[in-house]
Amino acid sequence: MNRALQRGATSGLLAGLILGVLFFVDYGPGAALVRAASWFGLGQLGGSKWLGFLILIVMGGLFGLLFGALQRNRTPELGRLLLQGLTMGIVWWVIVVFLIGTGLYHVRLDLSGSLYAFGMLLLYGVLLGSLFFQRSTVQVK
Repeated sequence: MNRALQRGATSGLLAGLILGVLFFVDYGPGAALVRAASWFGLGQLGGSKWLGFLILIVMGGLFGLLFGALQRNRTPELGRLLLQGLTMGIVWWVIVVFLIGTGLYHVRLDLSGSLYAFGMLLLYGVLLGSLFFQRSTVQVK
């Protein structure tokens, strides 16, 4: 497995885990995790909080893999990685929340819910870029 893909996947999984914990803590114990499950039409199922938590981790890993694929054969620079991580958070929001959530599963796109998800996914992008940079600099030394 390519080193950049491995660093991207582990950075994405860790950033997704942190995002899941933040979704759990905010708005009471796990109330925001239902929103993540509803992106895929699973918000009405029993245990949707756990499904939302799992979705955040898995999607974090998948977008981390994509991020790692984009970083192959590049020198790790913190500014560029943070900017590309922010872009990856925006891409996640557009694809998953906007296109899949509202387009496919007809989840209501209200201002507070969409801005909350947008802000959290921007935080995911910053975490992804910084974790990837930290893992890259440790490997170089």
